[in-house]
Amino acid sequence: MEQHPTIKTLAGKMAKILGEVSRVPKNGRNSFQNYDYATESDVLDTIRPLLSKHNIALFFDCVDVEELDNNRTRVRVQVELVCGDTGESRSSFAFGEARDADRNGKTQDKGIYKAITGAMKYWLFKTFLISTGDDPENESQPSTPSTPLKTVAPAKGSTAPKAGPSFVDQAKEVAAHGKNNGLTTENLISLCESNNLPSSPGKFTTKEQVTTFSALVEDAIANIIPFAG
Repeated sequence: MEQHPTIKTLAGKMAKILGEVSRVPKNGRNSFQNYDYATESDVLDTIRPLLSKHNIALFFDCVDVEELDNNRTRVRVQVELVCGDTGESRSSFAFGEARDADRNGKTQDKGIYKAITGAMKYWLFKTFLISTGDDPENESQPSTPSTPLKTVAPAKGSTAPKAGPSFVDQAKEVAAHGKNNGLTTENLISLCESNNLPSSPGKFTTKEQVTTFSALVEDAIANIIPFAG
């Protein structure tokens, strides 16, 4: 679709939407590390009624697909906003990348769809200046519990409390969280093998491995495409 020479009306409507959007509710939950995150459905459910309210249509096309090393797929999508009243339009590009392979490294069938989901999710976040309260450059954020843990000394005559869960136990809990949210054992093994982690959570030995694994699992969950049937 050819872009309108001016987008005064469209820009005005977009400005109104920006004023109506606040933080997107974060309905995804990482119970292991005690934090919430926004899913693609969260942002879609927030933006869709506002676009309809202001009579703005959204179109997108996947214009380029690139197969990368290590079973990763990169896509380029073109997204266009069109004013239903004037025909004014504004298009832009977004990029997404995803990996979808089984435990043997064989490419499966959802790499393109996961990459498109990632591209659209972050296009929506950036286009509509949506805040979730997260800072992706703050690497310590996901591993910081919302409520600090307190150390309590045992009372006299009592037995000292047992040590906390091992790294293996923590990693297994993250894996269970992933499976409860749609990941398979093959997905989890692939995450480990493609990110230089031990091949299974049962072999983790450091806090850094657990933290990295947890972040990878949350990213994978956020990019799951729900298929009917």
